[in-house]
Amino acid sequence: MRKQLFLFFILTAACAAFCMQEVKAQSGCDKALIAAENLYQSGQLYDIPERLLPCLESGFNYQEKQSAYRLLVLTYLNINREEQAKSTLHKLLRLNPDYLITKEKDPVELYNLYRQFRVDPVFYIGMKGGAVVTSPVTLRQRSSSSLGTGAGKSYQPFYGFSLGGDFAFPLLKNLLLEFSPAYGRSSYRFQSFYLTNAFPGETAQPQVQEVTGRETYHSVMLPLSLNLRIPAGRGRLAYTLGAGAGTSILLASAFNDVNRINRQIFTEEINVSRIKTTPNRRGVNIAAHLEAGLEYKYQGYFWGVRAGLCSTFLNYTSYPGQQEMFLNTMSTNFGWLDDDFVLANGYFSVFVRKPLYKFL
Repeated sequence: MRKQLFLFFILTAACAAFCMQEVKAQSGCDKALIAAENLYQSGQLYDIPERLLPCLESGFNYQEKQSAYRLLVLTYLNINREEQAKSTLHKLLRLNPDYLITKEKDPVELYNLYRQFRVDPVFYIGMKGGAVVTSPVTLRQRSSSSLGTGAGKSYQPFYGFSLGGDFAFPLLKNLLLEFSPAYGRSSYRFQSFYLTNAFPGETAQPQVQEVTGRETYHSVMLPLSLNLRIPAGRGRLAYTLGAGAGTSILLASAFNDVNRINRQIFTEEINVSRIKTTPNRRGVNIAAHLEAGLEYKYQGYFWGVRAGLCSTFLNYTSYPGQQEMFLNTMSTNFGWLDDDFVLANGYFSVFVRKPLYKFL
């Protein structure tokens, strides 16, 4: 037991000594930075590098390193060591690519060197996700006249979501080519009415049937767009305007929660939880979009929001698949034939991007 206590005290003392040494080293580097700034003010420039370089290896924190590199760049410029000044500025910008040197607040020689040594993003990588509201736009309406008369249909928007990657290539300083592959789930609601005594020779009392349900799509979206960034003043905020086109690949689709209700006696006659519609939908479609948004640069990342409108171009209804399945399922049980339609989407998304830099 005594040996264990002795070993515990030895380890505790060693840890305390190590921590004190670290604090002492940190304190020494704090003094080194202050001393170097005083040397710069008094014109003793040749003594500054030997004060700062050891602490740049270990001892300075993130903010102190930036101050030390800046002071070294100014020192080298003033003692005509331009290559060392460039090398040190390179290290400063690698440490913090967003470090801003301006004509108004910095010495002119430092600003001129910075202009020769610009930092430009060459690629952005990130993530994007958001909400989608979908509604069909009817191109041609169809009705099952052999199964019901007086048929009428209506569609209501419904919500969905998208989630995927976000990649951008600068074509010009404020013009980006963007590619945002994503998985998306979208839906819309439908409602229709028809009469059930339309079969030849049928004499039963007409029954008004109401059919309701929701169709859901699972897709992979591959949009390509051009986005113009419009800086807001001299800050980190910018407005964006974009337009583009892309491909939508359908993975699966289905009618969900389809109900047939007798409107005379208000009873549910048929309920089907899921009817697969994938064989009756176009597998690949083309879409175009317009969008606007805001983005803000913070902590080395671009954070933004976008809102826009997107519409497919090609009719989603696919034949003869409809004849193979829907006439046996939706038409027989629900008096339904697909309209020819495209999908219109409104969306709101958020994104975050990490710029990858090239040092010129």
